[in-house]
Amino acid sequence: MSSSSSSHLSTMSSSSRITSSNCHSASAPANSSQSSISIITRDSSNAANSLLCMQQYTTDRIKFLLKQQPSTYKVLENEKNKSSICWKVFGFPAKKIQNTNEYQKIDGFTSCQTCYQKFSYTSITGTRNMLSHSCVKNLSNTNITKFISSSSASQVKPNDMMKIYEKVKLRSKFGEFDVNCTLRGADTISNHIYDLADDYRLKLKDILREPLESDAICVSPDLWSDDHKKISYLGITAMFTTSNYKYKTVDLCCKPFVGDDQMWEKYIN
Repeated sequence: MSSSSSSHLSTMSSSSRITSSNCHSASAPANSSQSSISIITRDSSNAANSLLCMQQYTTDRIKFLLKQQPSTYKVLENEKNKSSICWKVFGFPAKKIQNTNEYQKIDGFTSCQTCYQKFSYTSITGTRNMLSHSCVKNLSNTNITKFISSSSASQVKPNDMMKIYEKVKLRSKFGEFDVNCTLRGADTISNHIYDLADDYRLKLKDILREPLESDAICVSPDLWSDDHKKISYLGITAMFTTSNYKYKTVDLCCKPFVGDDQMWEKYIN
């Protein structure tokens, strides 16, 4: 072999060692699963040095970094068309670009914003794995319970009860869900109604404050009967106009009315 060839090979070997020493590997922690899915991405080490190095990420490694280095790694929301409910829980893991406030998405993965659970994600794999995640199921169950509870509570009058069925378009509203979770039991609905009532009371305080201070509110009783159960109900309705000149009505309360047909006139008057 000629001396020029040996010199050329020596230079290549030295260059390989330099490149290898400048690259760093983001390997998974010691207790990470061997079956973790990995993907290779590139990023710049800093603004002054444009040398690109290969970084290896795994699902376990990303989860570890999100928990241990929140100032450097975060979950970005999906800003594209979000037709699936899973995007209310999932986003894309990203790494902060050095010396900036911007983040670069780590392609090939999605991350739960609640528990940082990772899944591989491409346009081919889709959202099937994310929809089976427990945090997404809990969100679906909570939303469905809240929807059914609020519908049942707001549609108290018998004439309006059938409207509930017109509104229940669960799959289009909540995405894919377990059919066993579609309807809630009586105990679940009853318990959740108390939580909804407390939440609405807090909201009503802010809503009614301005009309009350402006003396621009009217409160009137509302008496109606359930011909099927043979029970009368007495409710109180508040009517007012907001500062934006929008007419509003609020049902403040409703209780069974016990008395003869002549007693209700005294309450009305």
